[in-house]
Amino acid sequence: MRMLDVSVVIPTFNRPHLLTETLDSVLAQTVRPSEIIVVDNGTTDATAASLVRYGTQVTHIRTEPAGVQAARNTGLDAASCTWVATLDDDDLYRPTFLEQAAPALLDGRPNLVFGDHRKFIRGAGLVSEKTNAERAPDGYWNGIAGPASGVDWTYVGTFPVERLLLYNVFYPSTMIVQRDLVDRVGGFDPAVRGIKTEDMEFMTRALPAARLAFAWAAQVDYRMHESNNGGDLLAQYIGRWRIFEYVRQKDQHGSAALAAALEADLSGRRRAVIRTAFRHGELDVLPEVAARLHPEDRTLLTRALLNIARLPRPVAGRLIRAGNALLPRPAQDRAHRPQWVPGSPG
Repeated sequence: MRMLDVSVVIPTFNRPHLLTETLDSVLAQTVRPSEIIVVDNGTTDATAASLVRYGTQVTHIRTEPAGVQAARNTGLDAASCTWVATLDDDDLYRPTFLEQAAPALLDGRPNLVFGDHRKFIRGAGLVSEKTNAERAPDGYWNGIAGPASGVDWTYVGTFPVERLLLYNVFYPSTMIVQRDLVDRVGGFDPAVRGIKTEDMEFMTRALPAARLAFAWAAQVDYRMHESNNGGDLLAQYIGRWRIFEYVRQKDQHGSAALAAALEADLSGRRRAVIRTAFRHGELDVLPEVAARLHPEDRTLLTRALLNIARLPRPVAGRLIRAGNALLPRPAQDRAHRPQWVPGSPG
């Protein structure tokens, strides 16, 4: 069977029942990777036993629990191939994922290749008929030849990284990246451990330095389950704000366009996070946001919401319920808030 110069790195923690499905999807590829590395991030269950049946097909590395970014760095250090694919332990490759990516990998120009994905729930099938790339807002793909042009993949070159502030099409399970690019931008950052959407931080550093290609066929199934759907959507929204604040403060992305976009975006995003968190009763995040507000951001409404959040919780709760019935959602909330945040007022 044909093999590619690709190492597949799979961080895992305490879900062997999902990990084995993920591994089976890698081993079912019509074009196989050269190696598969599972980084066991301090599991305390039957993960090691579940890997025995794979024998030498899978390299198992056990580490102390340090988060998914640190686990990816461990896998990258162990990888022997030019290209590294990062696959989450709950997602699935379709059989032709690597076959579809192969023309871009072998082209000689890209050092970062992304595919597309669809979301699914076990037993229920696809969550949405549209792929992640198809759900991007109008104008997101301007200047980039897509499937409508009759191509299977597109060499993009330098992607306008500031578009990450509008929508994220870059998911780790659809990524194949050259090791030297990851090394050049400093690897994956363990400091963002535990922040929802933490993978976006790496993309803010990788995209400005990358020669990007995009393979348009949706060849990855992104699994929805209790830890990444429904109630977590608000946490993801707040997580994106935290990541963008971190990226702005750290300032290691090397993109003047992204720096300018962050400055323009974060003022409105902070106010939107305050309103969104207030509507959903997530008051614990409000002092964190308030500490980052500029004086000009402290509008009368924003100050009122922050003052309510300081009240005893029973009193604040009653005012939140009243406010949700009366308070219109401003334009800047709509601009910074995904339509799928749960309980969104019309």
